[in-house]
Amino acid sequence: MTYRLALLSSEVDNFKMEIEIASDATFMQLNNLITTKLDYSQNEMTSFFMCDDQWERYQEITLIEMDSSSDEDTYTMENTRLEEFMVDEGDKMFYVFDTLNDRGFYMSLREVKYEDCPEPRCTKLTGKAPKQIKMEEFLNSSGKKGKSGFLDDEDFYGSDGFNDDELDMEDGFSEVDMSEIDI
Repeated sequence: MTYRLALLSSEVDNFKMEIEIASDATFMQLNNLITTKLDYSQNEMTSFFMCDDQWERYQEITLIEMDSSSDEDTYTMENTRLEEFMVDEGDKMFYVFDTLNDRGFYMSLREVKYEDCPEPRCTKLTGKAPKQIKMEEFLNSSGKKGKSGFLDDEDFYGSDGFNDDELDMEDGFSEVDMSEIDI
C-alpha cells in the first residue's frame, strides 16, 4: 500500500509538502526524505509524535534510542514502520525538526492507495519551508537575538515571572499557599 501524507507549517502559511511512501517504510525513510527534500541537516535531532484528533501528542518515535530504562515502550525511526501507527486516512502526527524550540510540521495521512510505492517521493512542494535551526547555531547564539532569531535573556518565556524567593536551596521549592493557585 502507498500512503499519501500532507505536511503543513504553522510558521509559513503557503508551505505545503505532499509525500507518497510505502506503508511498510520506516519512519527513518520518511525522515530522510523530508530532510533531504527540504535541505535540512540529517545530523540534527528529530522526532515524530503520533497525535490524536486535537493534535495532542501521545507517542514519540525518536531518531535514536533515548532511554532504555523506561517502563514505557520506546520506538526508534529505524525500527518502526509507518503502518504500525498510521492505518486510517486522517491519522495525524507532528514531525519535530527543531527539538530545542519544538518547531515542526503537522502531518496527516490523506490517502491510502492500494498500489505499490517503490521509493518514497515528494509529489508536491509549495512555498518555502521554515529554516531549520541547527544545534551549533543555537549554542553559538548565546541567547542573543541575531541572525538565528533567538531571544535575549530578558525576553525568554517565563523569565519575568520567576521569583528567587520561591526557590528553597534545601528541597527545591519553598512552601506555597495552595489557596492562591488557580487550578
